[in-house]
Amino acid sequence: MSLKLWSKLWHKLRQKTRDDGIPPVLDRRANGQAKPDVDALLARIAELEAQVARKGTLTLKVSEKGALSIYGMGRFPVSLYREQWERLLAAKDDILAFIEANADKLSVKA
Repeated sequence: MSLKLWSKLWHKLRQKTRDDGIPPVLDRRANGQAKPDVDALLARIAELEAQVARKGTLTLKVSEKGALSIYGMGRFPVSLYREQWERLLAAKDDILAFIEANADKLSVKA
């Protein structure tokens, strides 16, 4: 980059800044867009906190391929087709008994 071009860029950056401290050259907001007000920011904070609170809950969805996906168990959803879920739920008592019998060997993820 030439010295002249660098000098022009530096001059533009050092031009009068707005009241929020962002130089006009770096301001990516639409022209005339005002700063968000406190009420809007508080509403956004409340929305984000609600999202965090929902992370502990399980949600059910039908995938594009028709499988039942359970979200909230881990990083990825658990997806099985209807017949697989029915077979798994039919073995519920066996699974719970196996978990109890092997509780000392099984890891617990919080």
